Amino acid sequence: MRLQTSALAIFLLVAPALSLAKSPDWNFAELSLVAISTEEDVPFNHPTGPEFEGAFLVSKTAFVSVSFSSLSDENSGVEYDVNRLSLGIGYRYAITRKTDFYGQVSYENAELKASRDLYMQTFKRSSSDSGFGLAVGLRSRPFKPFETNLGIEYVNISDDGETQVVASGHLFFTDNFAVGLKIEGLDDLNKIGLSLRYVFK
Repeated sequence: MRLQTSALAIFLLVAPALSLAKSPDWNFAELSLVAISTEEDVPFNHPTGPEFEGAFLVSKTAFVSVSFSSLSDENSGVEYDVNRLSLGIGYRYAITRKTDFYGQVSYENAELKASRDLYMQTFKRSSSDSGFGLAVGLRSRPFKPFETNLGIEYVNISDDGETQVVASGHLFFTDNFAVGLKIEGLDDLNKIGLSLRYVFK
């Protein structure tokens, strides 16, 4: 009897949250602080900095997205700036009332700048390459205050292709604002970010 009473109590507590569950939001702007850890053969090791992301529905199923990050690091007296731009267009399909499947194709650009002060002079070098990206995934809102994303991304810049897994979770503390944690993983590169998201209707 006690077990049945406890189960009923848990159900009564959880049921309101389940009934308030909704579909994921596709109109948002997000600002993150991100850090990258890499073991690849590059001159920098742990670049950090801000990243901006946004998405906007242009119809019930189509959306556009933008992402820009500007990270920096220092190694042996050399300052490195790593800038990344992504412009995408995608399609979403509601699998259930709470979960959307999505696919996206994007234009990708990566820029690396290096500078060093030596003998009262500043020496600078930079390089930039472009390519494309493909992404598929699932975004879900299992509870009204919580949204998740799990996806796979393929990015090819300058004929160098890489596949990564992307996972994120956002906790809403109002109808429009949420804090989030995002993780992206490759074999030799990992990226983690803490974010603040604003959802506009």
